[in-house]
Amino acid sequence: MITNIWHLTDVHVDPYYVTGSDAARCYCETYESCPRSGSTCNLAPDHTTAAQFWGTGEGDCATPPSLYGSAMDFISTEHNMVYYTGDFAEAGAPSACIPTDNATLSKLRAEEQVISIIKSGWSHVKKAVNNSRVFGTLGNHDVVPGDVCKGTSEMKWLYETLTEIWADDLNNEPAALSTLLKGGYYSTNAGNNLQVISLNTNYLTLLNPEMKNTTSNAYQLGLDQLDWFDKEVKRIAALVPSRKIHILGHIMPASSDNWVDNFYERFQYSIQQVGGSEIVKGLFWGHVHTDQWTLTRECNASAAAVVKEDQKKPQKVPKLPKVQKEEIINETKGPIPNPCTGKPTAIMLAGPSLTEGYPATYPAIRKLQFTTETWDLYDAITYNADIHTANNNNLTSLPWKLLYSFRENYKMNDLSMKSFADLHTRMSMNNSKEWEMYRGGNDERTTSNYYCSGYVKEGQLFPAVYNCNKICEGECKTNWIQWLKGLIAAPPA
Repeated sequence: MITNIWHLTDVHVDPYYVTGSDAARCYCETYESCPRSGSTCNLAPDHTTAAQFWGTGEGDCATPPSLYGSAMDFISTEHNMVYYTGDFAEAGAPSACIPTDNATLSKLRAEEQVISIIKSGWSHVKKAVNNSRVFGTLGNHDVVPGDVCKGTSEMKWLYETLTEIWADDLNNEPAALSTLLKGGYYSTNAGNNLQVISLNTNYLTLLNPEMKNTTSNAYQLGLDQLDWFDKEVKRIAALVPSRKIHILGHIMPASSDNWVDNFYERFQYSIQQVGGSEIVKGLFWGHVHTDQWTLTRECNASAAAVVKEDQKKPQKVPKLPKVQKEEIINETKGPIPNPCTGKPTAIMLAGPSLTEGYPATYPAIRKLQFTTETWDLYDAITYNADIHTANNNNLTSLPWKLLYSFRENYKMNDLSMKSFADLHTRMSMNNSKEWEMYRGGNDERTTSNYYCSGYVKEGQLFPAVYNCNKICEGECKTNWIQWLKGLIAAPPA
């Protein structure tokens, strides 16, 4: 039997978005909707720079409520559970829309903005899926200031609110609410022999400046979270019968925003210790806004030794060897190696984002399919919406269409480790159709691959500058496939 779960990520809803506002200069907002944008921000003087009703992907804008509402209408056709992996709020929300010289008042206003967006988004998705369970994760734009997550007491304004909003979906489990209140992470029984673990990656990544200070309360919360994660996966694996585990997070451990020294080793080693994919049936992320995946792997003896030493001294994480450390800091030396390069242990999928603002691809929603008996990942089916056509034709409803089925289009029997290994082999070949579908096929004008779906370089006023501008062949292709295999710890730029 197949069970479906919707995966939403990086929705970045902007409640201050104004259709017709100046997308070239004003973040698709006006002074009236959000005074922070500036007194010169009104309706666009030229229709070519005007923010569009369904979103302005090539402008410096976030998601209009119309787009989010359409997405909710689409998922309401199936009342599935939902994995919601962070960045509910547009990037500007962590700054007060109504400027003030009073820093305390400004922070309070920004906190109220973020909470309001999370509450609204959560209420809307719950209604769409007829009150099915929704499992949330915090993103780096869901905190104030953006990217900055401090200790428990400083984050009380957010974590107390989340325990109220998310309590029903966590079945009011005391243990889940306790860790949510402490650090924005939790583990909960999702039913049918499935456990969902949601991590707060703001305490694991160097994108959070607090994590660069090993004496900070945030850094200690990162250590505590990893200790808790290690014990939690072992506790679940020891149950009779053992539950299967799905792990949710926002920033993938192998991303351009690197996790703190040795945290990735600890994470992978914990998964390895419970038998990898025998227990951990999938890891689902956001943040990167594009369709990509990678694999966790077994740690070799030296990496495992670092983890074991780390666990003996949780207050002080030992540093990586000098050469390895320099490779991580200085990306000009080439691809960053994954510290654990043994056999693959689990699959990590980053969902394509719902926002159309960055990068300028079509907004997307994913349906994850699992075999109910084992919770193995059976398929990942991606839908997207052509907002260019909808805007140009003044459509009053937004058509969502099937983009592709992972299993069918890549000719995979299932989404097992072996099937991924076979796919990577086929992608590595010259003139690979699988590579062309996923990341190849670029030219100087446009691209039709899944990774860059909907991206248009020419004919748009604000062409996005990012990977879709580049033809990914040769060294780019070689390194990118190494990333998909989990052998390097960050996708090529």
